[in-house]
Amino acid sequence: MKLIYIIILLFTINRVSAQTLNPGLEINKIYEFKLQTINGIHIDSEKDLKGKIIVLNFWFIGCQPCLKEIPELNSLTIQYDSSKISFIAISPTDSKEALDYVQKRLKMKFLLVGPNPSIAKNFNVNDFPVNIILDKEHRLVFFKRGYAENNITEANAILKEIAH
Repeated sequence: MKLIYIIILLFTINRVSAQTLNPGLEINKIYEFKLQTINGIHIDSEKDLKGKIIVLNFWFIGCQPCLKEIPELNSLTIQYDSSKISFIAISPTDSKEALDYVQKRLKMKFLLVGPNPSIAKNFNVNDFPVNIILDKEHRLVFFKRGYAENNITEANAILKEIAH
């Protein structure tokens, strides 16, 4: 019984910390957006990602902590069914050509979007890296700003909780 209480408490803390770490975003608000990948694929979250969990990673090429996260994020994408969860990396300022080069070099396994400063603004992103998880209804359930060794582990715990 204590274990269930602790898990619920941790899940609640993560939801509250998402609001605390980024007061410009609302926890229960539904976030919708339109993007285009560097490969020309148009993504409308309301239509193309309806009912899917969305993992957003905001990063840029010159950010060493961002680059350090990529292998961890790659391994995370392998663990989940892409028909249920979409992993999207967004570089607000890097050129398409630079992103294409980095994507091939680092073997990035998620959709890559850039340059797109407006989506970063919509999610109140002004530091990097930032990892966000939106649930199946596209409500914010996870927000982490900056790099920490356990960020991806925490994101994975949230995904396990909401993915079934």
